[in-house]
Amino acid sequence: DIPLFMTTNYGVYIVSEMLRLRIGNQAFFATLEALANQQYLSTTMLQNEFEKYSGLSLDNFFDFWIHGGFIPSVEITLHDLDIPLGDKPQSGVLGCVQSDVPFGIFEMPLRIQLTNDADQGSVQDVFVAISKGQGTFIIQNENSKSIDITVDPLGLSLIRKAKVSKGKPKQSCIE
Repeated sequence: DIPLFMTTNYGVYIVSEMLRLRIGNQAFFATLEALANQQYLSTTMLQNEFEKYSGLSLDNFFDFWIHGGFIPSVEITLHDLDIPLGDKPQSGVLGCVQSDVPFGIFEMPLRIQLTNDADQGSVQDVFVAISKGQGTFIIQNENSKSIDITVDPLGLSLIRKAKVSKGKPKQSCIE
């Protein structure tokens, strides 16, 4: 059993790290420095300052993670896909993401690792937007023999459970 005060503090740390990764170190720490001498601080003031220093709208982030407090589970199904690019279609993979939270908008970090026949690979870290419980992404993999997807590779998101599986070829995540 983990004491309640520890889980509450850990949640604040994780949400802070998610925000820092979203807006960058410079904006994150500049905001904290600007707020350091405040006697009173509301969530709205905090959001406004982070938006001011980052230049980003953080409505969705604060609505989902701060005001909503939801911890989603996600399931990603990978489908083979032909991507029409000019005269010569390229092969790819369509990633369909389903969340057990069917409302709100949040971003989920993924690490995509592609490996080719010579066992050389490339790694790309991306954020996938999940809106109303669904999200999609496409990976071009013209010369790749394998694709490995890691959900939340740094362990800095509040994702309850994540599953990645392979599905039948299709062109869209919408049935």
